[in-house]
Amino acid sequence: MARNRSFRNGGPCALALAGFLLAGAGARADDLADFARTIPDEVLQSGVIRLAAAPDYRFVLLRLAAADRLFVQKLTKAGDVDTSTEIEEIMTMARRVGDITGEVDSEGLIAFVEFAAGDGDPETYELFMSERSDPPYLFQPASN
Repeated sequence: MARNRSFRNGGPCALALAGFLLAGAGARADDLADFARTIPDEVLQSGVIRLAAAPDYRFVLLRLAAADRLFVQKLTKAGDVDTSTEIEEIMTMARRVGDITGEVDSEGLIAFVEFAAGDGDPETYELFMSERSDPPYLFQPASN
């Protein structure tokens, strides 16, 4: 399975740019300024990750002082958010997301979330999302 690399942990993202990406390219500048004013103080960094191999999805990563929060959003053909699901386990793990890769297959989204390692090898988790399952996702240590 070919993985599409899209995000590498790097320098700080500009919140204004993240706001632009979150709000959509068609948003007016005033809408973006309004959005930027609503970002909570606890958000230290934010980013939107799009995968070429999964064009109907985007990942929204928010870095807080204590932990990261990751949301997976399914998009409509018009680019609006259809569903937004937080991968709650990431916040409780108190780890930093270092990389996200993935693709879409007949069952839904398959993503690999790599956590940055301060003192060793990075650790990778698998994320499986399907509209046909309840709960809508499975998040677990990578099996291979």
